[in-house]
Order: sequence, then structure tokens, then C-alpha cells
Amino acid sequence: MIKRIIFVVLLCLPWGFFVTAADFLWGNALGYLVIPAITWWSVWRLGRHARLRWLVFGLIVSYMLSMTMTGYIDGAWDYFFKPFNQSIVMNIWTIVFASGVGVAYVYRWAFEKTRMPA
Repeated sequence: MIKRIIFVVLLCLPWGFFVTAADFLWGNALGYLVIPAITWWSVWRLGRHARLRWLVFGLIVSYMLSMTMTGYIDGAWDYFFKPFNQSIVMNIWTIVFASGVGVAYVYRWAFEKTRMPA
């Protein structure tokens, strides 16, 4: 049960906002590699303790938090993400996270299914 709670809390973090913040604060593209690797690794390690509804719930909460935090910045970082603005970059990376989390979850499910005896 505790691993399921940890998994859902990790998914609920605003990962889309973290990617744009890492790009702005670090000044390089390392955040585009490190932050998705963290989320996908956590799905692989903790994914067997969660159900699909918790996965979807966590991704929706993460998206809402990312949108809220991007709204609080209110265009202060938009000059950095030319020709896009921060919300567009955040939306793109939220889709990347959601696809990667979905693929990792399905792959983990298939991996567990093949290890079960018939």
C-alpha cells in the first residue's frame, strides 16, 4: 500500500513544469533527459503496485498542477522559449510524459503477465 501511495504522489508532481523550469534555470537541455528518465524509471519500479485508474489520476493531477504553476509564472519565462511560450512547451512535455508512462506501464504489465505460471 505504501508503494502505491508513493507511486501516485510521484505521478502527481508537476513534471511538465519541472522540465520547463529546469531548461530555464540550468540553461541547457539536461532537464529534457533527466526528468523523463526519473518518471519512467519510477513507473517501471513501482508500476506493479498501481492500477490504471491511479495512473490516469496521477497524470491528470500532474497536468493540472503544471498548468497552475505555469499560470503563476504568467509569461515571465516566455522570452526564453521563443518561438513557443512556456505553456506550449509544458503541454508538449506533458504529452511526452503521459505517453512514456503509459508505454512503461503496459510494458511492465506485459512483463509481469509473461512471468506468471500458466
